[in-house]
Order: sequence, then structure tokens, then C-alpha cells
Amino acid sequence: MSTWAAVPPSVHLFYARAYLTPGGARWETAPPDRRQLQPFLHEPGRALDLGCGGGRNALYLAAAGWSVLGVDLYRGPLRRARRRAAAQGLEQRVRFERRPACEHLEADEARHQLILDVLGPASDLPANALDRYGAGLARCLAPGGRALIFTFLTPEEAAPLFGPLALVAEEVIEAGRWWTLASG
Repeated sequence: MSTWAAVPPSVHLFYARAYLTPGGARWETAPPDRRQLQPFLHEPGRALDLGCGGGRNALYLAAAGWSVLGVDLYRGPLRRARRRAAAQGLEQRVRFERRPACEHLEADEARHQLILDVLGPASDLPANALDRYGAGLARCLAPGGRALIFTFLTPEEAAPLFGPLALVAEEVIEAGRWWTLASG
């Protein structure tokens, strides 16, 4: 089964409504909390932003010197991300692809120093797809690389992600959690 089809229809409907709302989705315009990205900015490398939406975090990393690939399921936000990249002169540092995250991770031959998932696939995939997603994250991380995941999942719900990855840090923010993971 395609991971696109694995995402429940209610999740697709949620994003369709959010992105079609006048002014765009709340997370597209809200000021991001980027404290978790700060330790990585001093040594730019290759980054992968899964569930990148309109590219807010991908563009932030690209402006800091990273070579970034943003991946998302939805066309509209990716069009906005490309326009924003052009407006900021970042087209050489960032590119955007429309693709399911698990399928991308299975096909990606690159190794990334940083993989970012902010309320993206880790939050949206059903429990039976999280182990596949975690294995893909581990496969695509460069030695010494980190995956930063922000989700509202509980540690029990997110446990399948951790199989092939080592938990480096966990920070609880309101109802959500930032996890910093490394390949094991």
C-alpha cells in the first residue's frame, strides 16, 4: 500500500481545509520556535525537511547556508515554498518535491546531517507505518546526523519511530514534544 493511501482521509481533509483557509494554515504564518535548530546552524550541511508545507523551516535552514530538500504531499504549499525561495534568492540552496515521506526515504540515496519533521509525517502516519518511517529516517541520516521531530504523539504512540534510532534528547513544550534522534 502506498504511504499516501496510508494517511487517513481525515488527515488529508484537515490539511486541505487548513491550506485553503484565507491567509493560509496557522503554522505557515506563526512565528516558529527554532531554538532546537540553533545548535545545527554553525555547521551547514545537507538537510531534509519532511512535511515541509510552505517551506518556512526549509527556507530558514537554506538562509543559514544549508543545502535543503523539502518534501510534502500537497501542491499548494509547495508552490508557495518555491515562490518564497525565489523571492529570497534561495533557489540554489533549497528545492521542493511533492512526494510521500516514506516513499522518499526509501528512494533517497543522499545522507543528511539533519532531518526535520515538524508536525509532519511522524504526526500523520498511522501507527503501523511509523516503524517504516523510523527505518527510513535511520537509513537517510549521515553518520553523526540528527533527526529533529516535533509532534503531539505521546512517547508510547511514537515508540515505533525509535526502533532504529537512538533518543538523544526530549523536550516537552505544551502538549507537544521535540525529540532529537540519532542513527543507532
